[in-house]
Amino acid sequence: LRKLSLICRSGDTTDRNVLDRVGVQRAKRVVVLRSMGVDAFQHNSFSLKTVLAAKSLGAKAQFIVECAGKDDCKVLRSADKNAIIINFEDAVSRVAAKEAAQPPGFHNVLEEVLSYEGAEFHVMQYPEVVGMDFLTAQRHFPSAVLAGLVCPDGHISLSPDMDRIIEPKDRLLFFSEDKLVQYDKHVAAIPHLLEAKHGFFEPISEEKQKIVIVGWRSGMRNLLDYINLRSPRGSRVTIFSSEPVHSREQQLVDEGHRANLGFPNIHVEHIVGDHTSPSTVEKLLHNYPRFDAGLLLMGDRAMASQEDARYADSVALRVMTVMRSALRDRVDKLLVEVLQRETGMDIAERDKLHIYPISLVDTFARIMAQASLQPHLHYFLLELLTQPHEQGIGLESKTDYFNVHAPREESTSFWELSNVGAQRGRVLIGYKFEDGRTVLNPPDKNKAIDLSRIDSFVTLSPLTASIQQ
Repeated sequence: LRKLSLICRSGDTTDRNVLDRVGVQRAKRVVVLRSMGVDAFQHNSFSLKTVLAAKSLGAKAQFIVECAGKDDCKVLRSADKNAIIINFEDAVSRVAAKEAAQPPGFHNVLEEVLSYEGAEFHVMQYPEVVGMDFLTAQRHFPSAVLAGLVCPDGHISLSPDMDRIIEPKDRLLFFSEDKLVQYDKHVAAIPHLLEAKHGFFEPISEEKQKIVIVGWRSGMRNLLDYINLRSPRGSRVTIFSSEPVHSREQQLVDEGHRANLGFPNIHVEHIVGDHTSPSTVEKLLHNYPRFDAGLLLMGDRAMASQEDARYADSVALRVMTVMRSALRDRVDKLLVEVLQRETGMDIAERDKLHIYPISLVDTFARIMAQASLQPHLHYFLLELLTQPHEQGIGLESKTDYFNVHAPREESTSFWELSNVGAQRGRVLIGYKFEDGRTVLNPPDKNKAIDLSRIDSFVTLSPLTASIQQ
């Protein structure tokens, strides 16, 4: 916190006198968080009163409010149509579904994109590139990746057509470490196509996904909606929990339709049993040959009582141990929801290749921080997490990226690799090496890279998203 001047105050934030004393009417942004031990209804009522009390004092701030439950989110938005309302269950479901649909290693990419420890998205305007096409403009910013454009109507066009001419009112969307990106008038030469040097065409087939979800919690409809959005038709999701099937289906009913009718791409299969018992898990899952991903959920009771995070995480670790033993080499990756960041780091140290922790509190804190610091990009980032890789951020294997058999030995550079992606409507922002290390927005984009050491590429695919919801 060395860069912050932190001032702490206590009091009832629904009280106008308390808000007046802290100068809420002079704030640029007001962040309203959920208190520990407070149920959803109490928190949403408290948040609504806080927003209304602040506005009655003449506050012109941008409000960023944590919300529980979609219906209450709509009520909160009615109090301030410009407020950013963030649903905890919805946000973590987006992250979990995105990671489940992506290859192993995407977890580290997502952590860096959501944090401020490396590169992040920034919006700036550079009149110097007006009249240039998008591909040429990219080469004028060697310290960043030009990822898209913010159009005059307020829409963000991620990875637009490479021959799109930049107009005077367009703003540039960068993926960079700094808010101020240096413009270089000496444009880097557009390299030759790497594909032309080797390999042969190999059509890419989209394989059906097989995902197992262990546990049950609120927000399952959201989670399955997002998994359905990213999965090829005919994929299968198996839900293993002690929650009775009739109770699950009742919660999944949407506008009078039964659950599976709402998921055109996935078939939902239910298994009832104690997922903390090794013998039960082994007995019920032994007929399943393989899963592409396993998602171990944090239950409602644990999520509601975050003050007992150590106990909740100990249960999550037990389930993880049981599932890892039962599935052994029959699952490509296990995603484990935990509360404490420290637990997640401990899990990551145990198994860096197959088990990926999703720290719910830490992930949500990152999303809230992004919304607080860059509110104009919040809905764009949510769309980035929601859409399948054909419209957003993803990890592509070398075969997928080149659309050919990639060479085993080849010295290349970021600019050359970027040009390969450009021919397919992709913006390259980094790569993952075979040792698990990820590099995003490399500082020297002309530096030679041994292609044989690269495992996969981090790319942005065309996506149009609004700055406002």
